[in-house]
Amino acid sequence: MGGMLKMAIRGLCELARHELQKEVDPERLEEIIMLHAIGAAVSAMASGWIPGAGGVVAMGIGVTFVCSMYIRLGNVLGITFSKGMIRAVASAVVADLASYVATLLAISAAVSFIPFVGSMSASTLTALANFACVYLAAIIFIKMLGALMRTGKDVGGMSEDELITAIKREKDNVDIDRAMAEAKKQFKKAEASGDLKKPGFTPGD
Repeated sequence: MGGMLKMAIRGLCELARHELQKEVDPERLEEIIMLHAIGAAVSAMASGWIPGAGGVVAMGIGVTFVCSMYIRLGNVLGITFSKGMIRAVASAVVADLASYVATLLAISAAVSFIPFVGSMSASTLTALANFACVYLAAIIFIKMLGALMRTGKDVGGMSEDELITAIKREKDNVDIDRAMAEAKKQFKKAEASGDLKKPGFTPGD
């Protein structure tokens, strides 16, 4: 787990203790995030093997995993979100992050037309793009929750539009280039450990 995300998680757990009078295990939040980031990467890996389809499938995979991750993080914190609301928030986040992973997806789509070796490169790039998308979405969400807790907001009582506005505002405050560099390092660690070769977690498991 990289320093930027770890710091955001530690800060949120401190706020939960003071603002919500709730003890939250930071390692549990880290586990949820990495489970979903790796799961998205493994699921996206297969889409990179389909000539020309990898980039199209990938963002849909990203939304599904980000949505599941947000619900699980909320459950640990004692914050309940409706699936429809959180899916709209996840979709907005992934759409906003798309420009930062678009280059990876564009390369994946182009390279996947090259048989054999090209498809291997495409699947890895698509996996990285989706891992990074989920990882960045986690940083933004964790930071948004912390910012809202500091203001005393009842996060669970906010409307869909209020949550989308809040998370977009937080995204603008995050150093995305630094977060992307951290995500790449974590992806390489997962790749080196063999986690990307294991059967992937799927939302609903």
